[in-house]
Amino acid sequence: MKIKIWTILIIIVLLIITGIFYLIKNSENIGVTGFVVGSTHDHANFMVFINGEEINFALPQYIVKAKEVHIEDMNGNVIHKHATGITLGYFFKTLGFKFDENCFVFDNKK
Repeated sequence: MKIKIWTILIIIVLLIITGIFYLIKNSENIGVTGFVVGSTHDHANFMVFINGEEINFALPQYIVKAKEVHIEDMNGNVIHKHATGITLGYFFKTLGFKFDENCFVFDNKK
């Protein structure tokens, strides 16, 4: 009887340890916001014009600002999305921009 109890306890401890290692290993794929990096891999072409002038997103300050969604390879016209649930608003927020139906606030707050 004692052997059975010890066997069950050892199995439970091993399951707990395995679960902890699994969570640690996979936690690096979860962004601070809760988006799971790697849950998708999508690309979207985009351009932003303000008063007829195109904003250049190929500048270094816009390249790979977040793991879950970003611009990379100095190509300022392609959004790389690596997590489901990402909105266009969240993408611009990672670059320091804010916008709503009335206003687009640049990363320099203008």
